[in-house]
Amino acid sequence: MKNKKWLLSAVAGIVVALGIGTAFVSSQNSSEVKGNGELEELSPLQMKKFMREDGTGFIMFLF
Repeated sequence: MKNKKWLLSAVAGIVVALGIGTAFVSSQNSSEVKGNGELEELSPLQMKKFMREDGTGFIMFLF
């Protein structure tokens, strides 16, 4: 009976440690959202200038 309690405690400790470790690793990969969320239409030259100066954002091409 004593061995079962020890085994259960050990398994619970491992599960908790893995949960904390996973949460820590996940939080390291998250990034802060920057910008004002506005949609802008840029000419190719304006887009090149933006990418040189800031370099962050999403590009959507429409044909």
